[in-house]
Amino acid sequence: MANGRGKSEGSRKALEEHRGCFNAETALIANKKSQEKKAEYKTLKEIAKEMFSPERKAQWLAAMAEKADGGDTKAFEVLRDTMGEKPSDSVEISGANEFRFELKVIE
Repeated sequence: MANGRGKSEGSRKALEEHRGCFNAETALIANKKSQEKKAEYKTLKEIAKEMFSPERKAQWLAAMAEKADGGDTKAFEVLRDTMGEKPSDSVEISGANEFRFELKVIE
C-alpha cells in the first residue's frame, strides 16, 4: 500500500530489515562500486572533451558561417555572439525617481 510518497509500506519494511545488515564488508563493496561509477563518469567526461576538440569547434563554426551566408539569421546571431559582438541586454529606466528605498544589513 502506498504511503503518499511513492513508496510502498513493503519496501519501507524491507529497508528497515536490511539496515542492520550493513557492516564493514558491505561498506567496502559499496565503496568499490562507487569508485567504479566515478571512474566511469570520468571516462564519459573525457569523451565529451574529445567531442569538443578545437578542430571540431572550427568545423562547427565553418558550418555555422555557411548557414549564415545562406541567410539563416539564427546562425548569424550565434556567430555574432560567439565573436563577442552581442548587443547588451540591459534596460535603462529614465524618469523621475518615484520610489525610494533603504537597504539595511542585518547581522
